Amino acid sequence: MHSKICLAAAALTACASCCGAALLMFTPTACSAAASSAATAAQAVEIKEAWIRWLPGGVPLAGYATLANVSDQPVVLTSATSDAFRDLSLHQTLRSGGTVRMSPLERLSIAPHTTLDFEARGIHLMLMQPRETLDPRGQIPITLHFADGSSLGVQFQVRDSAGAAMRD
Repeated sequence: MHSKICLAAAALTACASCCGAALLMFTPTACSAAASSAATAAQAVEIKEAWIRWLPGGVPLAGYATLANVSDQPVVLTSATSDAFRDLSLHQTLRSGGTVRMSPLERLSIAPHTTLDFEARGIHLMLMQPRETLDPRGQIPITLHFADGSSLGVQFQVRDSAGAAMRD
């Protein structure tokens, strides 16, 4: 739609220059400004069910959520950060020949109009070295960072093992 408006504006500009008329509102500069205001990856992603499985004793925790890309373009998640943890990374669980291991991910691409579920035994956030004791019914802010430089702050609900069981 935007490109059709810019093409129409370019045609009107050319017509106006031929006829000697002034055209103030639609110019190629206005189209460039409108194009640069396109949605960022952070604006294209909706987050549902963001939660952290609480475990006692400062052991590594996992964060889960559903990320929905509601745009017409793929979005790429590159990292996550939180002041609540010294180390936070994207991980996946891999199964091979009866062995299960976790592997860090550098980026996750979410295709247009699809969802990506972070879940146990799959893709998840690995939350290590909490800076303080977590409330098993509290909330933790985590910021998701995307390849286009945008970021999205998300409140993750902390759940104890009994509350987490409903998601597994």
